[in-house]
Amino acid sequence: MLLLILNYCVQTLYLKHMLNIYSSKILKNFLSLSAGQALTKIISLISVPIIARQLGATNFGTYTLAFSFVLIFSGFSDLGIHQLTIREGSKNKEENNSLFSNALVIRLILAIFFFVIAIGTVYWLDYPNATKQLILILSILIVTNALVNTIVSVLHAQEKMSYSASLLFIQSILTPLTIIPLLYLDISLKNAFAALIIVNLVFTIVIERYFFRKITNFSYQLINLRIWHQILKDSWPYALMAASWVIYINNGSIVLSKITDISNVGIYNAGQVLIVSLFFIPGSLMMALYPAFSRSVVKSGKKELKKIAEMILKILLMVILPAAILIFLFSNSVVHVLYGSNFTDTAIVLRWLSLALVMHFINSPLGYIILSTEKIKKYVLFDILILVVNLSLGIYMSINYGLIGPAIAIFCSECLTFIIRLLFIKKNLHFGISIKSILNLRLLNQNG
Repeated sequence: MLLLILNYCVQTLYLKHMLNIYSSKILKNFLSLSAGQALTKIISLISVPIIARQLGATNFGTYTLAFSFVLIFSGFSDLGIHQLTIREGSKNKEENNSLFSNALVIRLILAIFFFVIAIGTVYWLDYPNATKQLILILSILIVTNALVNTIVSVLHAQEKMSYSASLLFIQSILTPLTIIPLLYLDISLKNAFAALIIVNLVFTIVIERYFFRKITNFSYQLINLRIWHQILKDSWPYALMAASWVIYINNGSIVLSKITDISNVGIYNAGQVLIVSLFFIPGSLMMALYPAFSRSVVKSGKKELKKIAEMILKILLMVILPAAILIFLFSNSVVHVLYGSNFTDTAIVLRWLSLALVMHFINSPLGYIILSTEKIKKYVLFDILILVVNLSLGIYMSINYGLIGPAIAIFCSECLTFIIRLLFIKKNLHFGISIKSILNLRLLNQNG
């Protein structure tokens, strides 16, 4: 259904005019990203419940807490360079080698720096020694993720989405293919994490050597401190937004780990993993459109920009509303089938997050529209505000309502995000998104 709707949309005259590219290219990029991420999420939906059943709620809580640390500090180490590389690389592809070479070195230095910060944070939070050791081992992924994601940035800038989708898919399956067999063989989680690090290091070395030769030419001669200064200067809004997002989506694990029993972290994350697995849908669509947006969205008329924004929102609502309703109504059955009786309380987490999921599908395209313009520097402080609200509400709700606290906080924060982005677009981009038009889902009988 999604592909049929998308195909219709990209064939319309105003979308071709708006983006100044062939509709088949957008569709191909979207299909590449969606196929790769769909396979990744299917594997995640299968593997995460298996790991949860193998470990139990308490050990699964420690497992997901360790990964939350990695995701948060990986986001910090990005410093907005991922989005900046896509934006600038898509505008001027002749400079990709220089941009890539400098971005790679910067991200490597930042990754090592934030790896050290992650270690300090773990000791500052005073977790049990066993938990500290697991987080410290897994934190090496901060460095490998930075190197791989730099390659992904360049591939997105060059609109070679099939390459990046394949790369991310292979990277994502390394965890279940390593962890599940080792746990089945009664290998300790500590040793399983060590094996995972070795596998990721080998993978990173192989793909870096391959893409250096095939996609772009890395050269130390292109390293230029002036370019570093420009990258860091231009990337700070993206850095704040990226940092806000990774804290926003992963802080629940850390908050719960300090307020409640570690088993609640596992129960909460069992639900969050299922919902986050659906985030790839708006992400894939907007990532496929983002390079084209970056080239031409600021040159397009407000009327055309309004049309494409409302069209995308309709597409996403037509996809997510039925899914969210089914998740909400059958959460108990879903949890029982996937996780078993030890994770019964995950169902209520799932219900709250299904509501947040609908809002996220709406907010994602609004965010990418802002990202594609020069207004991002004005907007970034609002993302910081949303993060502060999310953290404060998450702590308060966790203290008073336990493991559903972070889920309630995410839903409320998504509602706030919707209001802020809608008002920001109206004031700064000077066009309004019609809620009435979006909710009118009679899309396929319109002729654009």
